[in-house]
Amino acid sequence: MKRFSKSARVFYRANKGLIISSIVVLILAGSVGLWYYQRTAPARERARIVRQQEMVAGIIAKGNIDQCAEARGIMIEGVDYETVCKNNIHIDRAYQNNDISACEKLDNNLIQVDLCKQRVIVQAIMSGTNKDICEANLSDPLKSLCQETYWTEQAVARDDIALCNQLPESHQNARCNDNVLIEELVFKKKPTSCDAFSKSLQSGCELFKKNVSHAPTNSTDCSISTSRVFESLCVNREYIHNATLAP
Repeated sequence: MKRFSKSARVFYRANKGLIISSIVVLILAGSVGLWYYQRTAPARERARIVRQQEMVAGIIAKGNIDQCAEARGIMIEGVDYETVCKNNIHIDRAYQNNDISACEKLDNNLIQVDLCKQRVIVQAIMSGTNKDICEANLSDPLKSLCQETYWTEQAVARDDIALCNQLPESHQNARCNDNVLIEELVFKKKPTSCDAFSKSLQSGCELFKKNVSHAPTNSTDCSISTSRVFESLCVNREYIHNATLAP
């Protein structure tokens, strides 16, 4: 074994306390550093995730589908952010352009294709698109929804309940009738017979009329009916009514 020189041994004996204390300080410093690094790891991980999410959001905002490749390999909580990037760009194109074909490019996992198509159908018809959109590549349920939405909005816009007869199914016809009647009663303030509504809505109609008579200034507030079935249809009609009239 190699022995230290005499001068080294002398130096060690003379400075033994200082050397040991220095070693202890270094060990403590290392321990504190390791503790701090471990303690701040979650914050650093959150910061890293935020940076990745902001990067993907920037790509989505630009709308360049090819740039989504920059998100390849980014997984956050088990979600592939390259797919998130592509889905968001496709769905933005679908909603902005009433483009059903853009919905078909979704992964149908993180975002369902049929839900995208459903929104585009309703949005397109509300914006004045004719029923040709119902001839797009749609499943039978979506085609049925499209036809019902089209004739319901036509009947409401023209205030012509007879147009509901264009719908082949009795339940579609009944929903169409109820939408026209809700529009007349709540928004157009027409004297509407509650007996004309579907049976499940008649009591809600009566409650609405009763409450309106006590608080006429709130006559367009769907919640004053206190009937959940009536209120649900009323709120849906209110949303469509306001969206249609929005500038």
